[in-house]
Amino acid sequence: MPFNKNAFLRYRIIDQCLNNKYRKFTRDTLTEIIKSKLDLGKFSKNSLDKDIAFMKDERILNAPIKNDPNDKFYYYTEPFTLQGFTLSDEEESALHMSLSVLDILKDTKYATSYKSLIDRMLIHTGGYQKTDVIELEQPVKQAESFLIDQLYDSIIDEQTLLITYKAYGKEAKDHIISPYMIKEYKNRFYLVARKHTIEKTELIYCFGLDRIIDVKKSKEAYLITKGFNSKNYFKDSFGITRKLNEEPLELVLRFNEKNLHYVISNPLHHSQKIVEQKKDSLTISICVYESDELNMQVLSYGAGVEVISPALYKDYISGIIKEMYKVYNNK
Repeated sequence: MPFNKNAFLRYRIIDQCLNNKYRKFTRDTLTEIIKSKLDLGKFSKNSLDKDIAFMKDERILNAPIKNDPNDKFYYYTEPFTLQGFTLSDEEESALHMSLSVLDILKDTKYATSYKSLIDRMLIHTGGYQKTDVIELEQPVKQAESFLIDQLYDSIIDEQTLLITYKAYGKEAKDHIISPYMIKEYKNRFYLVARKHTIEKTELIYCFGLDRIIDVKKSKEAYLITKGFNSKNYFKDSFGITRKLNEEPLELVLRFNEKNLHYVISNPLHHSQKIVEQKKDSLTISICVYESDELNMQVLSYGAGVEVISPALYKDYISGIIKEMYKVYNNK
């Protein structure tokens, strides 16, 4: 249950009452006190019950609230208070920002646990800002959220898996894999894993989570690939493509005046370097593997970009443009 300003104030009032050792507070008295202090004409006993249940939730505040069966009053079974914990404005804003970012993974158990922790801290500190002022791209689908939980545990535990995977345009097929990492690219999630083969060759694949039909544990030994490092595996990749036996391209691109400021402020790749900047053009270099993702990115600029080198890649892009021209001029 997300909290807001009024909810936070009600929790504070309940907390203050239950920390008063000189008076007993029943369901009726707590309801009336909250209505009076907050001028809430429609606050009901059922609403109070929901507030107390929320405060007692071990994932949120874990408040040790009990209700005496005889006298019908509420009390803390052990010392507890919402007072005394403070954050700076900057720290509180950072927590609210975190909640917005976590919304992408909101259905995974790890994000849920972390969000509950942040909610608990903000309630303690009096925070009740709106958290929906930042809108990010679509969150993970519920089915993929379950997979992320399952795959994350398998990666941490080094558990070999048997997955049923249906590639586009192909029949579903079983693969025994050793999972290494989960990668996100353009709001889609991928499992990076070593596929077990009869030849014992080190084949690392990216499996789209939306195409994984089933996941089971396997009894085969977990295989570790020597030299694999999740931090730099995609260092020279554009998207999710990683060429194991090829060298990355030293790609030089020239952008027109319309695109130069955008490319400076939003680099195509972390390796981007400015080769030459003029008033009406920008020439950059990037070190990346050739891939479908790279090709689509370059072509997305249309006439706003020119491939300078290498010559083979320039010819390849030029060939695609010629084919596009034929499509529109043969009709």
